[in-house]
Amino acid sequence: MKTWVCLEKYRYMQYICVFIATILQASVSMTSTWISPVLPQLTSDDTPLEAPLTKAEESWLVSGEKLGAVIGCILAAFLTDRIGRKRMLLVAAIPTFISMMSSAFNKKVIVLIILRIITGISSGVSFVVLPLYIGEVSEKDIRGRLSVAQVILSTIGSVYAYSVGPFISFTVFSITCSMFPLLFIFLFAFMPETPYHLVKKGNSESALKSIKQLSRKDLSEDAIHLRLQEIKDFVHRDVENKIYLKDLILNRIYRKAFLIVLTIRCLLGLSGLHVISSYLQKIIQSSGSSVSPELSSVIFGVIKLPSALLAAFLVDRFGRRPLLIVSTIGCAATLLAEGVYFYLQETIDVSDIAWLPTTGLSLYLLSVYFGIDVLPTLVVGEIFTVNVKSLASACVACIGFALSFVLLQLFKPLSDAIGVYAMFWFFGGCCILGCLFGIFILPETKGKSFSEIQEMLDSNKKNDSVCLKPVKTK
Repeated sequence: MKTWVCLEKYRYMQYICVFIATILQASVSMTSTWISPVLPQLTSDDTPLEAPLTKAEESWLVSGEKLGAVIGCILAAFLTDRIGRKRMLLVAAIPTFISMMSSAFNKKVIVLIILRIITGISSGVSFVVLPLYIGEVSEKDIRGRLSVAQVILSTIGSVYAYSVGPFISFTVFSITCSMFPLLFIFLFAFMPETPYHLVKKGNSESALKSIKQLSRKDLSEDAIHLRLQEIKDFVHRDVENKIYLKDLILNRIYRKAFLIVLTIRCLLGLSGLHVISSYLQKIIQSSGSSVSPELSSVIFGVIKLPSALLAAFLVDRFGRRPLLIVSTIGCAATLLAEGVYFYLQETIDVSDIAWLPTTGLSLYLLSVYFGIDVLPTLVVGEIFTVNVKSLASACVACIGFALSFVLLQLFKPLSDAIGVYAMFWFFGGCCILGCLFGIFILPETKGKSFSEIQEMLDSNKKNDSVCLKPVKTK
């Protein structure tokens, strides 16, 4: 225990870098969750817009951010390796500030939808680049813990939106949300670029300086130069061959890693997280819950934090697979129960169990933030090699956000056509499939270095983790 405390003391700069970097995630999460508390205001007769939203406008306003995120992913794929992780994150904060500040004083629906799309650009860049930055500034034994910081700060952003949004005006809420990206830009400007990117660009002197900033203060010069050489060897091995999009499919190791991360990322959308978090207050309103939508919103915001903190504590102790399995089981059970409630609501009096909607969704959020929401940001930062990381991360995020855009577009019309209970059952079924994926396919990367993870993916032999069977290519 004393050794651990000593190491943490000497590696404080890694914690500071990650904390400040994830302020961007708090900002992105806040502006993403922004839609849930303001949607009832925008669809009411007392709307701050020129007129209440129509159903079509509502679907576009809710899903527009995900469309912008697809654009952000594409930009990240082309620019991250060119301008660096740090600069890309700094640039990503600008769209959020512009869109939130402009939203505060806007009255036109079409302009608000465009601003939501602009907001999504920050979400896309953040999802692609933040895991890369965190994974490359963190040492392997604390990488999982620090990667969860992205989820914790995301949770804090959501807590603010859920807890404050329902009780202040649309204008004030939007202005306060625009302040967080400014805070991020001011603080993150003083943080170092990752040594991996600097080595990749041939800037060994800056890479050495970055390693010194991030390493323990008692580390000898020989140890620091040895670390630099390890990074050089690793980067050289992975960048000597240029990677194209087709290589993600044709190369067995890249394909295996890509399919693993893509499945986890798609599960994030298919678990219903983005749909439910966007329509949270409206779902509670339609459920006839004994708990008010405003109070439910506060409860939902508050319970996310302990779940994310628990995940941070357990992810490096028990591994990635157990978290996914437990998380998907909890999500499936609560979603199926919610579906039963909404089904019964159409046929019988459910006033005796009116507590179930808020309770069930609270348990659902605890479950989803315990594992499903944590793993994409963690695994994407540690399973891809340097030469393919930016491209693969962008492709995974792009497909994931496109899926979420489709789900958000379809949720309202499908709920009206076949019932909201059917949508809950669909999401619950997807979580069951996600549990099977965690049991039989997801490899365990706990405590492994980047090189060890690649060796594990390249191995045809059975080991302590179950990998996808390689597909032979001609």
